[in-house]
This record gives sequence, structure tokens and C-alpha cells, in this order.
Amino acid sequence: CVIASLLPNLSVAEPCTLQNDYCVPFIGCTVDGEDYYMGRTYGKRSGPIFAKSWNGAECKGRWWRTAIGTGKAKFACSDGNKGRATYTYVDSKSGTVLGRGRLANGDRMRFWAGSKVLPYVLKNEKERVEMIACVSRALSDDGLTN
Repeated sequence: CVIASLLPNLSVAEPCTLQNDYCVPFIGCTVDGEDYYMGRTYGKRSGPIFAKSWNGAECKGRWWRTAIGTGKAKFACSDGNKGRATYTYVDSKSGTVLGRGRLANGDRMRFWAGSKVLPYVLKNEKERVEMIACVSRALSDDGLTN
């Protein structure tokens, strides 16, 4: 399994939970809702990122918390694309962290991290049907976050 090779010490079958090396699932969607990235981050203050893109490209990177509490992430993918994101808001009710980013090709992205991303998006993105569709598509295609 390709994903298993990315996560040498962790099985894809292992649930992505805080008890599993502080694993947090995330989804990133282009603002038009057409393309997505689905993956996991590990660690409490910084750590690795593993994801796959809508076209199956494997992505790896790192995330870290800044001194002022925001989260930053950088990643590169096997198809040559790369990107970065900044997480600036936490919805305390759902535990969902929100961020924005940009791909090297200029596409703007929205990112969500947490175990309750779809309920958050359904409740808070009502006017953005393309974001709901993108998150739903990513979750149905997942393979990383079980």
C-alpha cells in the first residue's frame, strides 16, 4: 500500500485520534471546490503531514505552531505541486481548526482540521455548496483517516 509506505510506523487501519500520536485529520479544498487534499497531521506542537490529492498524488510536509499560536504548514506532492497554509481560527464547539493557503500554481485553498470537519462545514458553509461538496467528496475518497 502506497500510504502505508508513507507512514512506516503507523498502519492506515489505525484510527486517526489524539491518542494515536496526536493524529488530526485535515481536508483542504480549492476555493472553487473542484480539487481537494485529504490527510493527517501528527504531533501536538509540530510534526509531519501526509496527504493525497484529488488526483492521487502523494503529499508530505510539516506543520508547526508559531509563537503567537497560529498554525503553519508546508507540503510538496509527487505530481510537483506544493503549497502552504496558515491556520488562524479554532471553533471550540467542534474542535475544528480553520485555515487558508495557496498552491504553487496560484490556486487559493481553504483548510479544515479536526475529527468533525463535515458537521462543521455543513453548519457553517451553508452558502458555499461547493465547499460542502468538496469536503464530502474528499471524505468518501479518503483512505487516510478511516
